[in-house]
Amino acid sequence: MAWNEVLEGSGVWVHAYEVRHFGPTNAFAVQLHPGELAVVSPPPVLSDADHAALGAHGRVTAIVAPHSGHDLGLPAWQARYPEARSYAPSAALAALTRPGLKSFTDLSGLLTPPEVVFRELLGSKNGGTLVRVLRGARPVLYIDELLGNQAAPPPHPFWKFAFWVSGSAPGLRINRIFKTVLCTEPGRIARTLLEALEGEPILVPSHGAPLRRAEDVVRARALLQSIAS
Repeated sequence: MAWNEVLEGSGVWVHAYEVRHFGPTNAFAVQLHPGELAVVSPPPVLSDADHAALGAHGRVTAIVAPHSGHDLGLPAWQARYPEARSYAPSAALAALTRPGLKSFTDLSGLLTPPEVVFRELLGSKNGGTLVRVLRGARPVLYIDELLGNQAAPPPHPFWKFAFWVSGSAPGLRINRIFKTVLCTEPGRIARTLLEALEGEPILVPSHGAPLRRAEDVVRARALLQSIAS
């Protein structure tokens, strides 16, 4: 699947890829300075044609692991873009320090223009990343794992059952597996996301299609408020 611009003029593109056992996952590319791109959650396999399509928008200067779990594509992307620097939230740095991966810099060290904000989502064991882009007619917001929009539960029988029992999929839902297993302060994450919902943004979760309708933002706000206290 090609890189699709989330909103005309936003300088933000999404590429959906499949992860074994877990299903569709979003790679998120953001124009930083003119001709420079940051790629969040890079896919483990990407065709030369899709690399070329991304390259038409700029060169990859930053590779971002949104947390320590989205790591399958990191070695290949670090090898393909050796001049790009790698970034991750502070909570993920220890887990990403291992053979086969180049070193990562704390996410706070990623230099961006004023209209692009990368922020660590504090409150989970493996880290979290929020990206807010203020270009085009509406903001675009990468919201990571707490909210998902999967069309169906994951394909693996264990995870399929877990998502069904917990009510984490399908559709726009709180990912209660993530909330229960990996969150130390789910309310803190929810409050941070609520602050970022200003301006009726288009929401891009880690898993599932981007959410564009005003009613989706309303529902997302209600879901987050239910665990924000």
